[in-house]
Amino acid sequence: MLNHAMSVQSDFSIGKSLLTVDKIVEAAKGLGYSSVAIVDDMSLHALVDFSNKATKANIKPVFGCRLRVYDDSKYRKPPASSGIAEKRNLMFCPKVYIKSEKGIKGLFKLLTDANSKEQYYYHSRTDLDALCKLEDVVVTTGDMYGLFSHPDHERILNVLKARFGDDLYIEFSPINTPLFDRLNYLGYLAYEREKIKTVVTYPFNYLENEDADTLDVLSAIATNTQLDLHYRPIQYVKDFGFKEPKFILDHTKAAIQRMAKYERVNSAEAWKEGLKNISELVDKCQYIFEKQPVSLPKLSTDEFKTLCAKCLEGWKKRFSKEILGYKPTKAELDTVYKSRLGYELSILKKMGFESYFLLVEDLVMWSKNNGVIVGPGRGSVGGSLVAYLLGITDVDPIRFGLIFERFINPERLDLPDADLDFASSGRYKVIDYLVEKYGEDYVAGISNYSTLASASALRDTGRISGLNNMQLSATKLVLKEHGTSLDLNTSADAVPELDKFRNEHPVIWKHATKLAGTMKSFGQHAAGIVVAGEPIVNRAVLETRGKSPVVNWDKRVVEDWGLIKMDLLGLATLDVLNIACEYIKDRHGKEIDLLSIPLDDPKTLDAFAKGETTGVFQFESKGMKNLLREIAKSGSMTFEDISAATALYRPGPMDSGLLDDYVAVRQGLKNVEYDHPNMIDALKDTLGVIIYQEQVMKVSVDFAGFTNAEADSLRKAMGKKDKDKMAEMRQKFVDGAVAKSGVEPDFAGEIFDKIEAFAGYGFNKSHSVEYSIISVWCAYIRVHYPAEYFAASLSVVDTEDKLTGLVKDARECGIEILPPDINYSADRYKIKSNTEILAPFNAVKGISETIAKAIVKLREKNRAWKVVRYKKSRKTGETTPIYGPDGSVPPKKRFDSFDEFEKAASQPNSKVNKTIVENLRAIGAFASIEPSEPSAKDLSRRKDQMRLLPGLIIDSVKADRYTDTSEPFLRASLVEHMRDCKQCNGCDLAGQVHPDIRLGKKMRFMVVADCPTWEEEKKGKLLEGETAQYVKAAIKDNELAVADGYYTTLVKAKKGTVLNFV
Repeated sequence: MLNHAMSVQSDFSIGKSLLTVDKIVEAAKGLGYSSVAIVDDMSLHALVDFSNKATKANIKPVFGCRLRVYDDSKYRKPPASSGIAEKRNLMFCPKVYIKSEKGIKGLFKLLTDANSKEQYYYHSRTDLDALCKLEDVVVTTGDMYGLFSHPDHERILNVLKARFGDDLYIEFSPINTPLFDRLNYLGYLAYEREKIKTVVTYPFNYLENEDADTLDVLSAIATNTQLDLHYRPIQYVKDFGFKEPKFILDHTKAAIQRMAKYERVNSAEAWKEGLKNISELVDKCQYIFEKQPVSLPKLSTDEFKTLCAKCLEGWKKRFSKEILGYKPTKAELDTVYKSRLGYELSILKKMGFESYFLLVEDLVMWSKNNGVIVGPGRGSVGGSLVAYLLGITDVDPIRFGLIFERFINPERLDLPDADLDFASSGRYKVIDYLVEKYGEDYVAGISNYSTLASASALRDTGRISGLNNMQLSATKLVLKEHGTSLDLNTSADAVPELDKFRNEHPVIWKHATKLAGTMKSFGQHAAGIVVAGEPIVNRAVLETRGKSPVVNWDKRVVEDWGLIKMDLLGLATLDVLNIACEYIKDRHGKEIDLLSIPLDDPKTLDAFAKGETTGVFQFESKGMKNLLREIAKSGSMTFEDISAATALYRPGPMDSGLLDDYVAVRQGLKNVEYDHPNMIDALKDTLGVIIYQEQVMKVSVDFAGFTNAEADSLRKAMGKKDKDKMAEMRQKFVDGAVAKSGVEPDFAGEIFDKIEAFAGYGFNKSHSVEYSIISVWCAYIRVHYPAEYFAASLSVVDTEDKLTGLVKDARECGIEILPPDINYSADRYKIKSNTEILAPFNAVKGISETIAKAIVKLREKNRAWKVVRYKKSRKTGETTPIYGPDGSVPPKKRFDSFDEFEKAASQPNSKVNKTIVENLRAIGAFASIEPSEPSAKDLSRRKDQMRLLPGLIIDSVKADRYTDTSEPFLRASLVEHMRDCKQCNGCDLAGQVHPDIRLGKKMRFMVVADCPTWEEEKKGKLLEGETAQYVKAAIKDNELAVADGYYTTLVKAKKGTVLNFV
């Protein structure tokens, strides 16, 4: 009866536990527990993972939750200014254990309401009424902040007893503190009075008691508070380690003795009953989690018939003209394409995925019809011909040799996952459409669980321990492998700075090593959306993060609840393409159909071959440009090369030598080799080098006789490095190769090992092709319409650094970015000529898009001015003419002088204030209508332009002035100044060493430090010692000479422990 751990919290109780699900299951197995209940605070996040792993370990999982029950869950503290007195709103924390599916659904509803805007206040909360609406649950009075800590516990207990009857338990917790002794005593009195059954539990929050201090650190990290903060809540009881069952019995005996000693009651029977009832509670909880059937909206009465009709319609559209420069022959359509379509449709019908394809198709078609540009595809969806015919993707899978089973494996129950790219500016419209069409109860985002990686665990532990940024700089040196941080001790053994940190801060290091991998926070997946055929609250808890609801499950487990995830990503490059096409239409009257751009356009491929890919999606970096040039040394560049470059330019293939092998073969420096004739078809496009995951699959099919479904299972096992699965499939591969290709078993094993080594770095070919198409589109427009392309790119960037980079890139292409001009600029970049682009008014600091449009409106309405009335002075009787726009003449739609603009801006409701006018004048916006003023390119304006147009003006004025210190009067002044400093008695530094300033004969710059270092004090002059070496190195890096500088300090002598050079 004691081998049940009924009060375990996982690290999903953020800041309350160090126990991951893996640690809980492993500890429970090792200590002999037959069942474990996880009772996280207002959370069921661990449910699926815990169910799967506990069941595999032959441990019965019991699902529970610790609730925060407030007197009034919707109460908000009134602001101090209201004068309303704050009312008492107390909380207690009962536990709820799930008996059946009805119980879990009720808890979903309760927790969803607790996370609503009405009830979420600092944290999620519920109330007694909501608790009493639960069905098929077991309720206990709780341990931490349990019912008996509430002053009105007798009334609340009676309410719970009336509602839950035999499923209500008074919970005893034999924690050895006066507080819990008192709470247990109150529970005992209630037991005697109300005859309610008891149950004994003990909370487990970490593996060993010595981990208690580490949990305290995690709590501080989770609440972002310093460890030495005097009012920070601290758990002084440090006895919540995961112990063996006997531990609970021993603590129960001690609790009985303490109650007899201090409360003078014999509570032994109540405690004994509580121990027996643990098994009863476990037996009541029969809810077993099982994967749920798919839930999707029903889009037609006969979805398969509708899907077939849409495929037929798409067949006519897709194959009536060239797409991306390619059209299949009639013979190919009648054989290969029809066969593939029939196969895919049969699989979709068999697996019941018709509704999913119709849902995605509806979404994509709506987007395209409503001005939201959609990418050609993303991820493995490109392997589906049905997706191509429906318009979900623009990649013909047969043309590019893509495999359907890479997307949907008919031998696995994995759900399809169509990733889609939308123009970033329109993504919100797509989600709004889903909510509007299917209902807000049927659409939600998905969660993202953030854990502490080893580097962040070390950094956060150091930060809340009071270390400064300089001391924490070593945390940036934690080693990574394929983007994932290695464990701290491995990194410290290899990195001297980390080893030094480990030795200097052993306590921080100890905590950080224990915290690595622990849950830190919950967020929202950047792109994941689920659309269900029933209210999502039946399958998940809905939590509000930001503006939209989010299911509590993350991408790993959301599909286990039958909720199919769609990744709807915002891609700014699609905005660039869309805006560029608008510029082309405006300037040239030409509509650009991206799908009509051939993938073998000579000028575009030539640009790739020369590495002229500045501003091109995926190919902007110096390294990628060099790779393209290396590939092109073979004498040609093809789309296949571009796709291969996309796949190869990653850490894995670069480190493993795959990239070098491909380049060497492409240049003819290495022979094209195939290990067996049956592998030629799979590897010929990449000259014998395995680059793509699909190639691993095809080799398995052609060489070892696998089905495509089996090949996908092999690909997945290799990617996950699943040793057990790999061993099983290796033998199957060897046997198949012997039978299919007639090779010896040893040779077949060698081939398996070879492709296994490459498979770890293999890239998804569907994704590579899809994204390479976007790159070709960008390069095509950049080559044929460079001004339009850069104007569009500048319109989309959102940071000053990216803006500066684009301005430099445009200059490389012979295009200059100019400040706004009052008569030509607008609220977006204006192409003045093929070599000049005018910045918009809203690029000026302090001018919003609304004000920019207001300036354009003033210009469009500007007329000649005339006297509209006269104003007579009351004192002198003189009349003054008042000028205004002449309504009798048409608008000029331009300004002919600065005065005209100033008058227009001074009109009521113009939205253009005096500061805006001054800033526009400072950058030269009126230069074209003020002949007497410097032009916009004049150097005298550069300082104002750099201040008011951040990121756009990249040419600073050259500082080529100098001061000649050999001039007698100046030198005498400096000597006198040094003497005055040394003789000064005005502060307590008098009598200290005042090191001499340093200067050359021709000063071009000045370095001012805070105070001298001890080395400078010792030598009696500045710029000496270790610190000075950094200054000298910086001077040299900027192509200056040390002798060109003037070196001084703010404080002239060293005092105490003052900082050195900064």
